Amino acid sequence: MLVATTLMSSAPMYLAALDQQGIRQTVDLTTRNKSENYLALEMFVSSMVLDEERIVHSDELIQQAVNLYWSEAIVGLNRYLKTDGFSFYRSSGSAIRDLENSSIRSLEGYFHSFQDMEGKVDYIIGSSPTSDFQYHPDGPLLEVSLSTGLAEKLSIEHGDVLLGVPYPDSRIKLGVRVSGIFEPLDPYDPIWKDDIDRFLMPVIPKEEGSEVPEKWWEDQTYYLAFFISEEAMMNSIPLAYPGSMVEARWDQQIDNLILREWTRAEIVSSIDGLDGLLTKEIPGFQLRSGIILMLKEFKTQSFVSSIPLLLLFAVIGSSLLYFVFMISSYLMPARESDISLIKI
Repeated sequence: MLVATTLMSSAPMYLAALDQQGIRQTVDLTTRNKSENYLALEMFVSSMVLDEERIVHSDELIQQAVNLYWSEAIVGLNRYLKTDGFSFYRSSGSAIRDLENSSIRSLEGYFHSFQDMEGKVDYIIGSSPTSDFQYHPDGPLLEVSLSTGLAEKLSIEHGDVLLGVPYPDSRIKLGVRVSGIFEPLDPYDPIWKDDIDRFLMPVIPKEEGSEVPEKWWEDQTYYLAFFISEEAMMNSIPLAYPGSMVEARWDQQIDNLILREWTRAEIVSSIDGLDGLLTKEIPGFQLRSGIILMLKEFKTQSFVSSIPLLLLFAVIGSSLLYFVFMISSYLMPARESDISLIKI
């Protein structure tokens, strides 16, 4: 009985220790099978007005919320902005003023920018885009850059000038000059989110139901994704097209060595707290992370693996109650004489 009572009383501590060990193993297994970046926090707004004041305010809210709920485990935060679609035309003297009446083939694409790309890429030709912009007769003239692979696929060269418009009959046309062509220094850098082609070689998806050719890789078409400095993006595009929208994303890296020491309750509380707070403060806010998927898988595995242990404690508890009942039944007749004296 003493052993059984001891086991029952220590059950909560044992289950908590088992749960914590499971969290450590799950974090280690996830980072080993996926990547170090899989457990990062991806906070995004799919459509936000391209306004510097609004974006900076969102930065502050996100930084405060992350510090409140994840301060011990955060490593680095980077912001990514991506504009809505543009049609780009190769510039010529006759096309600058009247694109809609020209027969020049357009390239589908967009502008995008990281808050910090310093040390992430190596410029093979030229240099990174400057934050300043000039003007041509029909609008702002910006400096842009792109990857070597995309430049080769779309026959873009250093120094090329193109014109970009969000819709064909736009009176204002953005001029873009290719200031540099680069290659990534580390394809597995966290900035690329384990999917570098998504940023450097973005593929235009095929229409649903279309036939897939035998050599599908030779038939792929690509977005003309121009990298631009954030300052130029925020100052020039809204000036040319007021009300322009962007997809905004904030990637928060997590220290997995610290995360593995947190309890499941602490991780769940931090995820829910961050998501709940920013959903109220930032319209359209969404949170994605491998941590959420990891917790769902761990919850299922933990429940299944704990069933034998729960059955053991149930048997011990039942046995303990049985012995208490038996002893009470055995002792009651022996105490009847004492009880009768009390009644007298």
